[in-house]
Amino acid sequence: MENSPTINYAGETVPISNDLIAKCQAHVSGLSSKNKYKFEELFFPVKNEYHRNTSIWLSIYNNWDKDEYKEAEKPESEQRSKNEVKGLYIFYENHKAIYVGISRKILRRLKNHFRGTTHNEASLVYLMLRDKHDKKHKLYKGNRSDLKLFEDEREMVQTEMLANWKIAIIPIEDNYEMYLTELLIACELKTKWNTFETH
Repeated sequence: MENSPTINYAGETVPISNDLIAKCQAHVSGLSSKNKYKFEELFFPVKNEYHRNTSIWLSIYNNWDKDEYKEAEKPESEQRSKNEVKGLYIFYENHKAIYVGISRKILRRLKNHFRGTTHNEASLVYLMLRDKHDKKHKLYKGNRSDLKLFEDEREMVQTEMLANWKIAIIPIEDNYEMYLTELLIACELKTKWNTFETH
């Protein structure tokens, strides 16, 4: 087997498997030292929007472009994506990990989970409410957008998330490392709401 990395069609370096596994295992080993934050520690409300708490993001995830700090002062819609965090996020409820996700834009993804209003934005809330429906009735086979329970209970679930959930974030730039780490953390922490079933 060849020991040097190759480049895939997208221009990504294909890592050596042993090196990749070691990096991912290091993330798993470091989980206990990760700070966990409530959503409203990471973001603060301004009118009908939530803006990032710049001081926390800059102090913890010091991988932002130093010349781009002023971007955080602009409205969210005008900010450059350079000041985003790519990697993993882990949701904890009552100190237990329940979900791990990945995103190229974690800040935006977190806001969608906690404040999103559609089934695509608040996809975890949708999954939880569909599961609740299925346990009470039968397997839901309708359109995602038509699940009445989501319309009726989304805000209540998100309010509980805001009050009780905490978030840990692991910035990871490499796609291979990010995907494998997500899988390893889901297994290590036995997260209830993860599935790796293909569609």
